[in-house]
Amino acid sequence: MATWTERQPKGAQNGNWETIGVGGDRSKLIIGEYGGRLYTSVDNGESWTERQPAEDFDREWYCVASSSDGLKLIAGLHNKRLYTSLDNGEIWTERQPDIYIGRQRGKLGRNSAQGRCKYSLARCGIQ
Repeated sequence: MATWTERQPKGAQNGNWETIGVGGDRSKLIIGEYGGRLYTSVDNGESWTERQPAEDFDREWYCVASSSDGLKLIAGLHNKRLYTSLDNGEIWTERQPDIYIGRQRGKLGRNSAQGRCKYSLARCGIQ
C-alpha cells in the first residue's frame, strides 16, 4: 500500500493551492497559490523556495508548467499575464500571450488552463 506525506512550504501551510507543475523525474515541482505566491522544490517537496516574478506577491496564480528538466517554468495569472523562467525561477520574464488564462463562464476549467500554460511554454520558445 502506498503512503502519503504532507508537504507544504513553511509559512504557507493550509494555502489555497490552485496548480502544480512537475518536472520529468518527478522531484522538481512548482506550485501556485490562488491569492498567494509561487514556490519551487527540487527535492520532492522536502524544501521549498518562494519565487516571485517581477516582485508580484499575493496574486491569483492560475496555472503553472515545468519542462522535463524542471529548469524552465511558466506561471499564469488570471489576468492574461504569463511569466517564464529558464533557471528554476531565479529570473522571470513577463510575456503577453494571445490567449485568455482564467475563469471561463463561471467555471474553473483547471485542466484546460494548465494545458494552455504548457501550450504557451512552447509558444514562448521554451521546450
